[in-house]
Amino acid sequence: MAILIERDVPCEVRDGTILRANVFRDPDAGPAPVLVFRTPYDKNAGTITYMALDPMKAAEAGYVVVQQDTRGRGSSEGVHTPWLDEFEDGYDTIEWAARQPWSNGLVGEYGISYHGLTSWASAVMAPPSLRAIAPSQAPCNLYDCFFRQGAFELGTYTQWALRVMSPAELLRARKGAPADERWAEFLRMIDELDPYEEMVRTLPLRDVAPVVAHEPYFAFITDMFEHPAPDEFIAERSITGRHGEVKVPVMITAGWHDILLRSDLDHYAAMTADTIPAEERQPVQLTIGPWVHGSGMHQQAGGEVDYGYRASGLMMDLKEDLTAYHLRWFDRWLKDTDVPSRALVRIFVMGANRWRDEQEWPLARQRETAWYFHADAALSATKPSADSASLSYVFDPENPFPTLGGPTLMPTTYPKGSVEQNKLHDRDDVLLFTSDALDAPLEVTGHVRVRLWASSDARDADWMVKLCDVHPDGRSYNVCDGIVRASKREREWTEPRPLTPGEIVEYEIDLAATSMVFMPGHRLQVLVTSSDFPRYDRNPGTGEQGFDAATLMKARQTIHCDAERPSCILLPIIPDPQP
Repeated sequence: MAILIERDVPCEVRDGTILRANVFRDPDAGPAPVLVFRTPYDKNAGTITYMALDPMKAAEAGYVVVQQDTRGRGSSEGVHTPWLDEFEDGYDTIEWAARQPWSNGLVGEYGISYHGLTSWASAVMAPPSLRAIAPSQAPCNLYDCFFRQGAFELGTYTQWALRVMSPAELLRARKGAPADERWAEFLRMIDELDPYEEMVRTLPLRDVAPVVAHEPYFAFITDMFEHPAPDEFIAERSITGRHGEVKVPVMITAGWHDILLRSDLDHYAAMTADTIPAEERQPVQLTIGPWVHGSGMHQQAGGEVDYGYRASGLMMDLKEDLTAYHLRWFDRWLKDTDVPSRALVRIFVMGANRWRDEQEWPLARQRETAWYFHADAALSATKPSADSASLSYVFDPENPFPTLGGPTLMPTTYPKGSVEQNKLHDRDDVLLFTSDALDAPLEVTGHVRVRLWASSDARDADWMVKLCDVHPDGRSYNVCDGIVRASKREREWTEPRPLTPGEIVEYEIDLAATSMVFMPGHRLQVLVTSSDFPRYDRNPGTGEQGFDAATLMKARQTIHCDAERPSCILLPIIPDPQP
């Protein structure tokens, strides 16, 4: 079969802007259902990592695939405003695709990361021709893309916003300038973006060199500086609060080690919430693999841990690749094919390294169990009995606890996923709480939280926590993690509330979710510190807020673990786990 690829096919949206797409189709076939993929990264290059679906195979399977440059990107016209553009442009693209002579009027949309966001944005606009979406690792709320319980996602900002998006923005904006002038300016920007370690240590962050030097091309990013808390600006660029407007079936694909896992779980929770009348709820399917972001869906290793052949999206559970997985979904809703029903939830259980079907998320059979921190560095299900017990360390933001693994979006010099943590254990600014060796498998599947009683002699502090799996030979690997900024500790905060030095506060820290069987002979370990840099910005400790903080101070941090203030990790334990 010969597949025709038509390039730069124009699509005019409601304000007259022309968006251009590559169209993959069988020229000998009649009208067919259409799958739309919208990208800000240039439809002609660099998108294979985030496709999730091979357009040639989809065309061979009887679909037309439309890969479109979003507004102001690639060969599309207009000025790029991330997130905000994708709602109306998505609607118009879906309806344009439905009207084409090669279309039968039925359209689906798919994609990983930002492309998954475009799928959600189209769906909340309820275009009549849209029949199903399949977003993977997709943002839900603009604020949550750059902040986590008040801490700024510096790694995501400097890597995605500055190093990925902005050079292309400069070239696009300067398209009419003389070639030598345009190229010289581009090279100056690259030279300013290359010294990554220097860039992330800039104080105040507002003065990051390439942003200052090339401000016109960073306006779509620096807007975040003016909106460090959820507000109307954030809301109009987010899906949060709009899931009830989605009128089509949704297949959500997520990764345990992905930076957007929380977003995917928020999408699922909102789509299945009781706030949507039962008669209006759409079919929703959730799949979570042991993956890191983007291309990690095609791998069987989540960092340094190999989860086996079954884990890879190239042959999920030794049955199908991600393309076949997506086509089965779209066949059901765009071709009315009698596809065998799937479980509502399908998760990869790490440690056991097996896929498992479930009927809900979180699992109804989970039992949330507290494992307590003890002053002798023990971790156990026994509540501390001491009247007063605590452990302290000194945090120096000039020498912050470094990023090592985790759900990150950073340069490749910073490994993603589950990475051996031992080389950080000898630092003076970390506390470790470790259980006895397990004598039976222990499955932790669900949302993980920490209740931390802590104090600082500074005006502000971050509390960073990792749950780790310690192997019998002593190697410790991170499983999931979380952070909270003390001054933004309330769930619904409008203004930062600095600490009173010495004030003891109970924090609840969200460690997202996991599915992990801790095997016999392994130990559970909780790591507590006050930074994860440069994944997150450094807390200056002075009470200065946001992107204008310019002064750093050392602080003594204290974790309380006594009968009155029992710091603990809350684990969703699954009874009778299968090893």
